Amino acid sequence: MKKVWLSGMALALSIAAATCSGYEEAIRAALEGPDGAHAIIAKHRFAVQSPQMEDKQESKHTLTGQLTRLDARPSKDDIISYRIVREKGAVKNIDLQINGGMWLPMRPSVMDALGDYRNGTPMPEEKQQEVTRALEKLMDGSWRKAAEFLIAHIATRRC
Repeated sequence: MKKVWLSGMALALSIAAATCSGYEEAIRAALEGPDGAHAIIAKHRFAVQSPQMEDKQESKHTLTGQLTRLDARPSKDDIISYRIVREKGAVKNIDLQINGGMWLPMRPSVMDALGDYRNGTPMPEEKQQEVTRALEKLMDGSWRKAAEFLIAHIATRRC
């Protein structure tokens, strides 16, 4: 019985590691580019544009970027623009614009999931993984929530 349990645990850990590494690859593509590179989150494919720093002040700056959700029919692609405001290391605000519409704030549940990233507090690896798990729980299979997941990670990793 112990061997079966250990085998099951090893399988679960390998699946979790594979899932995490898939996200890591997508997040890396979104951060480092090149522009037009593809990031896949929860079976949704996004063409990425690396974030650009704008409106830089002494302890505050704004990152802007764009994701394009790629549909099977190019006429159905969606363009998601984002603005991330960071101040003294803290993620203060994230706004999204879809297909040139109104700028809207990121959902409160996503902002809450960011935890100490909103305070600028240094976080150990364990806490960072907790944030990733909290963000994963918010995904429901829709491309919008997959895009929010990716943008939230851009906000936490890009200074």
